[in-house]
Amino acid sequence: MGEPIKIKIPEINNWFSDFTQIMWHINKLQNTERIELDLEDVKFIEPGGVLILTLICNQIYNITENQVKLINVNNGIVSYLERINFFQYKFVQKPRIPLFEQWSRNSSSMLLLELTYLNSPFPQLTQILGRLNDILIKWIYKNKDDPACSNIITIISEICNNSFEHSILRTSATKMYGPCFLFAQVYSKGHTNEVDIAVGDLGIGIRKSLEIKYNWIYPSDVMVLKKVLEGLSGRTFSDRGGSGIPYVVESTMNNFNGEYFLRTGKGIVMQDMGNKMLATKELMYAFPGTQWVLKLRC
Repeated sequence: MGEPIKIKIPEINNWFSDFTQIMWHINKLQNTERIELDLEDVKFIEPGGVLILTLICNQIYNITENQVKLINVNNGIVSYLERINFFQYKFVQKPRIPLFEQWSRNSSSMLLLELTYLNSPFPQLTQILGRLNDILIKWIYKNKDDPACSNIITIISEICNNSFEHSILRTSATKMYGPCFLFAQVYSKGHTNEVDIAVGDLGIGIRKSLEIKYNWIYPSDVMVLKKVLEGLSGRTFSDRGGSGIPYVVESTMNNFNGEYFLRTGKGIVMQDMGNKMLATKELMYAFPGTQWVLKLRC
């Protein structure tokens, strides 16, 4: 067995960072290769960074069948990843963490929802959304009877159900779902509370789902994202029609003074309430699936 391949991870919280090197490596990977991800340049990690790191490790493991090793990770990030259950998944090697560096654990914490692998819409998703709703009631909702309360849970349910549909292993006789992860973290910034929610999968992606439904070929993933933001839906055989991506975006920005990041394939878009201009980027290499980060504020 040869030496492991070392891949430098950029500032992973910023989805507009240059991921060219790592995406190039992932596209060239072969079975049995060993990968080490160098996180020296990552000084802290947020939900969007956790989600991308999770899916990168998962995708590498799917190809190589070897656990990914994280190197040059600062102790704070290692302890945080351990606290949110990142190292419980088989795609990554768990480092030795001294007891004095481990965070105290509370399974009913109101500050975070641990990194969760979702494998069924019911009853697992329903239970997880109940826990997330408790967190939002404490930090975001001004009044728990406000329609916005059920609104945001509907948003997350919509995103997760999109992930389930786009991640279904269609060769199976029964519905089986590919990897979909959900993670949430609370931040207090002065007089403002913020809950960051990250959801993502390694499914077929939005572009492919539209090709399947409409038999249209789009020249770029950014164009695809602009189309779905306008209301075009790729949902096909789901029992639930859903409200669509425009509903997710409108609710995030207008009801919660928030912002969102959405990526699929080579495309990334982001928009926030403070500056409603749509920022876009087309990457050089594609990454599977669809990923979201919602930042909700009160």
